[in-house]
Amino acid sequence: YFEDEHVGTVNRFHNRFIGANEYQSAQNGKFYVNERYSDNDAGAIVVDLALSGQTNITFSHLPDGSYYDQITSKEVKVSGGKADITFDGVGIAVLTKTNNKIRPTIDVDKKSQKYSSPFNVKVKVENATQCTYQIDNGSEVSFTDNASIRIGEGKNPGDVTTLTIKFTNGEYESSRVYEYEKVYVIEGAFNIINMKEEYISDYELYIWSWTTTSKYSQDYTWNDEHKILLINNADNYKGFLLVLFEKGHVPAKIDTWESPLKQTSDINPKDGFYDATNF
Repeated sequence: YFEDEHVGTVNRFHNRFIGANEYQSAQNGKFYVNERYSDNDAGAIVVDLALSGQTNITFSHLPDGSYYDQITSKEVKVSGGKADITFDGVGIAVLTKTNNKIRPTIDVDKKSQKYSSPFNVKVKVENATQCTYQIDNGSEVSFTDNASIRIGEGKNPGDVTTLTIKFTNGEYESSRVYEYEKVYVIEGAFNIINMKEEYISDYELYIWSWTTTSKYSQDYTWNDEHKILLINNADNYKGFLLVLFEKGHVPAKIDTWESPLKQTSDINPKDGFYDATNF
C-alpha cells in the first residue's frame, strides 16, 4: 500500500506541516478531521469513514479562503469555518492552499511474485501524459493509460524477470519496479514449494480440505529430489489448507476441526502451487 498515491499525498501533507499546530475532531461519527495550521500555512485531512461521498465539514482553525484537494485537484472554499467536500472513491480529501497538478497514479494487478507458467500483468495509469514499460534490459515500450504485459515466455525455473514502469504528467514523474521469479513445478499434482522438510519427518502434517464437507487427510507425497510436497486430487477440493500437529497425532474425527500447532492460509487449488516459505 505504500505505493498508493493516497498514502503518498498524506505523507507529503504531514511533511509539509512538521512543527505546525494540530487539531483533530470527529464529526457525526462519520468523518475524521485533522487540521494543521501555523502563522503562514494551513490545511486539513478529512476522512469519509462511511464513504458517504459528500458532506459539509466544520473547521475550527482553517482560515476562510480557497483550498485545493490534493487528491482530486478540486477547489474547496471555506466560508464561516465550513466547507462542502466531495470525496473520491477512497474517501480521503487532503486540503492545502497550493493548487498542484494531480500526481499520476498506477494500479498493477500482479505485483512482484513467483509463477509457474507465463501470464499477463495488467497495468492502469491515470493522470499521466507519458508511460513506458521495460522488461529486463529490453527496449522501453510506450503506452497510454492501460497495458497488458506478458511475463515468463521462454523463461526457465529460477529466472527472474524485472518489469520497470515509468510514468509522468510533465510535472511529476515516478517509476515502479516489480520482479517475477519462475519456479519449478511437477505436473499432475498441486505443488507446495519451499516446504520445511522437518514438517514431514518430525511432525504430523495434514490437509484440511473442503467441498460440500470438510475433512482431514494425508493424501500427499513428498518429492525428495525437488523438495516439493505434492497434493494429490487437489482438483476435487474447493479449497484447502495445511495443518501441523505433533508427531503421531491422529485427529479424533476426520471431519472435525482440531487446533493445530500451525496452519497455512487458505489455498486455492486453481493456483497450481503454493509457496510455503512463511509456513
